[in-house]
Amino acid sequence: MTGFYGICCMLVLYLFYQGAVMSLKTNGSFSFFTPVNIFFGRGSRYRIEQITVLKNSVSMVFLYPQFSDTELLSLLKSICKKIVISSEFQENPADQFTKNLAEKALKEKIECIIAIGGGSTIDTAKAVSLRYMQINGKDTTIPVIALPTTAGTGSEVTPYAVLTDKNGKKFFLNDPLLFPKYAVCDPELTLTMPHAVTVFTGIDALCHALEGFFTVKCNFFMEDIVPCACSIISSTLAKVINEPNNIEYRSKMLEASLLAGIILANCGTVIVHSLGYNLTNDFAFVHGKANSVFLPAFMELAFKKNPERAGKVLQYFNNDLHCFLAGLDTAFFIPEEADNQQIKAWSDAAYACYGRQNCIFDITREEISGMVKNCKKSIC
Repeated sequence: MTGFYGICCMLVLYLFYQGAVMSLKTNGSFSFFTPVNIFFGRGSRYRIEQITVLKNSVSMVFLYPQFSDTELLSLLKSICKKIVISSEFQENPADQFTKNLAEKALKEKIECIIAIGGGSTIDTAKAVSLRYMQINGKDTTIPVIALPTTAGTGSEVTPYAVLTDKNGKKFFLNDPLLFPKYAVCDPELTLTMPHAVTVFTGIDALCHALEGFFTVKCNFFMEDIVPCACSIISSTLAKVINEPNNIEYRSKMLEASLLAGIILANCGTVIVHSLGYNLTNDFAFVHGKANSVFLPAFMELAFKKNPERAGKVLQYFNNDLHCFLAGLDTAFFIPEEADNQQIKAWSDAAYACYGRQNCIFDITREEISGMVKNCKKSIC
């Protein structure tokens, strides 16, 4: 059995035989956790009627701006006692924005949250659920049901929510309570993705897989999932860009995104994401594009540090990640306007970040600085 369904079987078997497998294959201990109930496949969005927590509930629905599936909305209205639709959207949701929505949820006595959209929409819903708990003085969050319309962020299966503070700087919440209760992954919902969103969310998924592979938390089980995600992305992303209405390609990319999200939830990231946030903060790069700038340089460093391990994943990209990304028509270099002071600040922040400490090999301040400077121009 291959693909997503094979991975699901592996997940079940792993959880069932966890103790025995760990004693056979590891000398230490590690953790694996994914509490999200997953519905996957074409038309799976209509399976929401099987979700008991929704039935006869007062639910808040977060929609991305271009949402147009009136049939799905009608189904939600028939299942719930009442739905409160929120079409307010922020691409980089502000912390205060989520607090305001949590106040609204409290006023409406919301019992369930449904998020239909990309990472920003799902992150907003998750943050609102957590803020609701905090302002309500409860010890449990509102259950979140995530229906991703993009293939890359993996937010539907992670305990993270990326927000911006009052100064416009990104930060992330990290709490097991942020895991959605359900992830309803229907590739038909991703057919409306614009070209740029398809490209950069796909690259984001690739970052989750590759960065996770070089973390100290990457155990033997994650090591089996990473190559699967890389194989799908390397063979499918360019195809879905050229044939955006091909449901088979959309399904494969959603599968890769889901696997990469599970990797992200269990392994975290290294310094690519940390560096990428700077381009989002200072130059308004979208998240996936920002990561694409630094990913090839990090993989070059990884190959120098651990060629055997890096080779296991680079083989899926003909050992040249630069040219793979260039083939996707994405500009992966730092803007010329970035001055040396900015670059030094980015390098210093990356050196101090948790991601560097989470990496399986040591990275010096000088190596980070050199890596960033090399990203000022395209190589392929």
